[in-house]
Amino acid sequence: MKGVFKVMLWVACACAVAACGGPNNKEKQVIAEMTRDIRTDCIGRMLIDVPKSFKWSHAPSVTLYYGT
Repeated sequence: MKGVFKVMLWVACACAVAACGGPNNKEKQVIAEMTRDIRTDCIGRMLIDVPKSFKWSHAPSVTLYYGT
C-alpha cells in the first residue's frame, strides 16, 4: 500500500509541474528588471537580496519580554 501511495504522489507532483509551465515573456521581463540591481538587507541573522527599489512598508520594531 505504501508503494502505491508513493507512486500516486510522484504522478501528482509530475502533473502539477507540467501544468504550471514556466514564466511567460512578460513575467521574464519583470524578473530580469527586478534582479538587475539588488541589494542585501539583514533581517535578524538572515541576509536577503531585494531589488534596490524595494521599500520597507514600516520601520522594523521588536518588543522583547523578559521574565514573568
